[in-house]
Amino acid sequence: MNICFFIGKVLEIGQFKFIVNKKSYYKSKITLKIEILGGNIINVIAYDQVADYILRSDLLNSTVFLQGKLKSDEKETQINIYKIINVKF
Repeated sequence: MNICFFIGKVLEIGQFKFIVNKKSYYKSKITLKIEILGGNIINVIAYDQVADYILRSDLLNSTVFLQGKLKSDEKETQINIYKIINVKF
């Protein structure tokens, strides 16, 4: 896994979900669609405390700084967010 940093605008906040399966390490999850500075749109996933922060904060149409880890397999590339900061200009 690789550490990555992004700055972009939150376009869409997905549904907040609880994970009930005992096999999973995570307890909650939320997805975001973000337009980064280059104009590309990426889908990112946040778990647990970061997911709770996103749910409580009004980040829609806000500019944010993301720190996460890039994980890719044969089907898709996924970015797991570890830190998100609302940037106010």
